[in-house]
Amino acid sequence: MTTSSRQPVVYLSVILIFYLVLALAYWLVTPVYEGPDEPMHYAYIRQLVATRRLPPLTRYGEGHPAHQETSQPPLYYITAALLTFWTPDRGDYATLLERNPHFAYPAPPTAPDNKNTWLHTPAEHFPWRSTVLAIYLTRLVSLLFGALGVLATWSLGQELWPSSDWLPLLAAGVTAFIPQFLFMSSVVTNDTAAMALSACVLWAAARLVRSMDVRRALLLGLLLGLGALTKLSVLGLMLLVTLLLIAIAWQKRSSWRATWKWLGVVLGVAALVGAWWYARNWLLYGSPFNLQVHLTGPWAWKEPRPLRPALAQLGGVEWSFWGMFGTGNVGLPDGVYTVLRVGWLLALVGWGLVLLRRPPLRLPPLPLRERAGVRVAWMWGLLWAWALLVVALEVRWMQLVIAPWGRLLFPGLAAMTCLLVEGWRGWLPVRARPALLLAPVVGLALLSAVVPLAVIRPAYARPAQLTPAQVAAHTHPADFRLGHLARLIGYELDRTSLPPGAWLNVTLCWEVLEPTTTDYTLFVQLIGADGGLVASRHTYPGQGRFLTSQWQPGDRFCDETRVYVNERAPAPAVYHVEVGLLEAVSGVRLPVYTIGRLLDGPLFLARVRVAPETPTQMTIPVPLDYHLGETLALVGQGTLPETIRQGQPMSLTVYWRAINPPSTDYTAFVHLLDPAGAIAAQVDRPPHNGAYPTSFWMPGEVVSDTFTLVAPATARPGRYRLVSGMYTWPDLARLPVVGPDGKPGTENLVELGSVVVR
Repeated sequence: MTTSSRQPVVYLSVILIFYLVLALAYWLVTPVYEGPDEPMHYAYIRQLVATRRLPPLTRYGEGHPAHQETSQPPLYYITAALLTFWTPDRGDYATLLERNPHFAYPAPPTAPDNKNTWLHTPAEHFPWRSTVLAIYLTRLVSLLFGALGVLATWSLGQELWPSSDWLPLLAAGVTAFIPQFLFMSSVVTNDTAAMALSACVLWAAARLVRSMDVRRALLLGLLLGLGALTKLSVLGLMLLVTLLLIAIAWQKRSSWRATWKWLGVVLGVAALVGAWWYARNWLLYGSPFNLQVHLTGPWAWKEPRPLRPALAQLGGVEWSFWGMFGTGNVGLPDGVYTVLRVGWLLALVGWGLVLLRRPPLRLPPLPLRERAGVRVAWMWGLLWAWALLVVALEVRWMQLVIAPWGRLLFPGLAAMTCLLVEGWRGWLPVRARPALLLAPVVGLALLSAVVPLAVIRPAYARPAQLTPAQVAAHTHPADFRLGHLARLIGYELDRTSLPPGAWLNVTLCWEVLEPTTTDYTLFVQLIGADGGLVASRHTYPGQGRFLTSQWQPGDRFCDETRVYVNERAPAPAVYHVEVGLLEAVSGVRLPVYTIGRLLDGPLFLARVRVAPETPTQMTIPVPLDYHLGETLALVGQGTLPETIRQGQPMSLTVYWRAINPPSTDYTAFVHLLDPAGAIAAQVDRPPHNGAYPTSFWMPGEVVSDTFTLVAPATARPGRYRLVSGMYTWPDLARLPVVGPDGKPGTENLVELGSVVVR
């Protein structure tokens, strides 16, 4: 081997080493069972190890802990069982962890809020032992399959670009450094095995197309059979390989007998290797594919969905193809997905440029010197067909079940990455330097290197331990003791005003006093002035990652909790932020103590304003212009009736406007005065019955408030005056009133008009 011929192998080795290092980083930071369906994949493997038998077909929630994964072809699981049978599993994999009851809280993918499907314990900490160690070791099987997939992609690239050393390397690099591929290579799953076998089939098909040979046909048949034993979607390659061989034979005008010979060899070997699994399923369960397990599961649609809603989910599939970690709820910033989308769109346009530079494929027999190029063209056709078929299968699957997962496209990953590289090459001159195409590979590698520590680890990490000075620097001080467990020593709200349909982030800082064996639930609620509940959030502390049974005396940390305020919450209004700890089953709350005494009532930390971002435009029936002090104005009222009867209620709406931010909660009043000036009826209360105190009004905001007065049944007939104003409590000092003429109002009252009482 010459120096130049060894160079691509050296570069490939560098890619594989970097892939292994990155995959191990993902392997280390992803907690046990936090891969997609990882507990069920692992249960399948341990079934094989313990019994040397395939698990029985089982629906989700019934029977075997592998649940729906019992319908999966067995190659990955058999391989993992053979490589890990010696690992120290205690057989407690089905009960190893408890599910997080607050998992899947609808937080954005970048917000580390209850991303953990399971409640993790110190038993998982390094050094790993027993079942935990066995799971981590089993994950390495996925990593090895991923490495095989990278190697097969490079080999496929050599067949597609026979005169180039660097284009196959670029295809291998793009494959190796896709963050989602690295993540799936670090957990127990059959997705990387399906990707690897599909890539091997494409490589073997390219070799057979280049030179029809018995050994190559046998190899292709073997790989097709193994692929059929890996995942159902790989079966599509059998159809495409068959069509490819027939198409090539038709173009070459060769003997159909020879064509059937090669097809017989390929498909015969594939059937010998893989058909037994489907025959077994047919005999035992009445279906070769066992799809009924999924179609009767809780994630299946009752009826197949129309095509349009399934197509609408392709955006989510795209995101999770590049990187959506955990069980599909830990994501990258939106801008990263935008850049990645631009990347594949550029490749798509580049393919248009490639086709413009090349003549269309000619079907009549070609001279020998041109046949190699045509064979490569047929392989590009196979790659396009396979990539599109994988996408079509995913769309069809989403019509049947809830499955917007990009990892289901991984059987087509090798084809897709080769198509991307060729598309990007379409933008460059024929003799352009390879370094120009290194940018996507380097960019993906850097992104993948950042993800483990910047994205995945924070999603599952416990809150950091803090000093008293660190707590005081970022929160409002507090001093509440909850039972004998802990003190609430600080709090912070990310805002004091928000619109309906928004999130409120509440940070609570704790100091642990005594240990407990109980896992208490943290609750954060918004309570109205009338005691009504308008928003509530229940979670284990640490956003589901730091159970109270794991707290130790002296622990000091801050914990952020997100509360969603429903878009139908009454607004504008001000709500109390209530917090506490309770025992979930009984609902009993820990008592709250402050300054050495039991708190009489809920623990209200603060108040928040909920109001539309854009003030509601109001039509004021009767405009007014009275200023009350330096901060408020009475700018209008409703139309008064001419007369009211004794004992009859009368409603009147007044309109206030905040001139400057009020600093005090004022009491508003409307009085009905008899002809002698005495109060015949009155309503004195904070605006909106206390639901919207004046200290939360924003400058320029107009607030309407309706008062209902009842003329006494003993009221003497005559003309009665209506007056209004505001005062402070408890000194009853009224705000000074200045009328539209600039003159002070009598007795600091606003004259609203008069009515006749009959």
